[in-house]
Amino acid sequence: MNIVQIGTNKGNDDLTPLVNKYSFALNKFIAVEPLSVHHLDIKDCYKNIPQLIIEGIAIAPTPSEEQLTFYYHRENGPGYEVSSTSKEHILKHYFCNPKLTEDGLVELKVDCLTLNQLFEKHNLTDVELLWLDAEGLDFELIKSINFSKFNVNWIVFEHIHLDSNGKEAIEFLDSKGYDTQTNMGLHGWSHAASKRKYKSDISHKINDSALRFSNVSSLESISSWENFLRKQNPQKILEIGSQEGLYTSYLTEILANGSDLEIHCVDTWTGTIEELSKGIDIPLAEMNFDYNIKLSSKNKKNLKIYKHKGNSSEVMLKFLASGRENYFDFVFIADSNEAPDVLSNAITGFRLLKIGGMIGFNKYSMCYLHDINKVHIENPKQAIDAFTNIFYRKIEIVPKANNQIFIKKIAN
Repeated sequence: MNIVQIGTNKGNDDLTPLVNKYSFALNKFIAVEPLSVHHLDIKDCYKNIPQLIIEGIAIAPTPSEEQLTFYYHRENGPGYEVSSTSKEHILKHYFCNPKLTEDGLVELKVDCLTLNQLFEKHNLTDVELLWLDAEGLDFELIKSINFSKFNVNWIVFEHIHLDSNGKEAIEFLDSKGYDTQTNMGLHGWSHAASKRKYKSDISHKINDSALRFSNVSSLESISSWENFLRKQNPQKILEIGSQEGLYTSYLTEILANGSDLEIHCVDTWTGTIEELSKGIDIPLAEMNFDYNIKLSSKNKKNLKIYKHKGNSSEVMLKFLASGRENYFDFVFIADSNEAPDVLSNAITGFRLLKIGGMIGFNKYSMCYLHDINKVHIENPKQAIDAFTNIFYRKIEIVPKANNQIFIKKIAN
């Protein structure tokens, strides 16, 4: 997960608790602050965040200049909370303070990049959160983003210095596929825009096709998969818990594009505790799986889908016995939610996974209360946390949205 903040000042703001809370999942935290006087404070604020990278630059809307002229007011010290490329903005910001006259303005030249250049410099194709406090330039910076090249899931920006409370920015973000929550943060000065739930052609194909599903709500849980899958491009996939073949159908639409694709689907088709408690028609689910896989495979010559009916632990051990250790590019575990099963599948799945491959888990933080005496057992999180703690030297955690967690294998 990557977070980029423009205008960090000294830290200790609305973003700080989020960075600390999700520090375990951070890949990079880029803090952009042109005033070097704040850099020691930023380091102190985030002293427990080794992923912190401080950029002492300005962010420009266009790449036309290598440097920008910045202003701050000496009477605004020692905090120097406001700096800007506009003299008028500095004076307007503290119009009620008679000491803040133009004579007290300090001018400095600052190297600058655009947001696109900043993302490229740090190899950020995916940004979970972009946090803007650009003293009135927020909308100009948002418009400068190359949305076709960079995937930004959340954009938080200040609206108090924008015309009409940021209405134009909200309309622009709406055109780019974002929904905006208004007047957020401690003082209500910010808007928060998030990418809408996954509504691509792939989802529509699955919903509108002749495929048979009794429930397509799981499409929401794979709303953030497409970018990851296209980047990873797995060719050998193991799916534990296939039910009606919804995930498999999705994978074929994303990945069966001419290159070889091999998917192994494992399920007992006798029903988990959760499925039986919901009254799911298990025989119908298996019939739907067979029908959907046949339909999804149609006219896809390079696609091979294998159905393995049986207990996942036993099937996975057979894979190992047949020489498939370090074989799969992607393993997804979504069958039993009982901690012993999840932990067993995680350990065996890790052995089946190639170095550089990804293993994913569903329903990470859910706890099932079918039997109060089994709460500690029916808890996937307990098993996943145990697995990640034991294998921490051999993995990198890449959390995804919608209660899922993905783990990259970096060593055997």
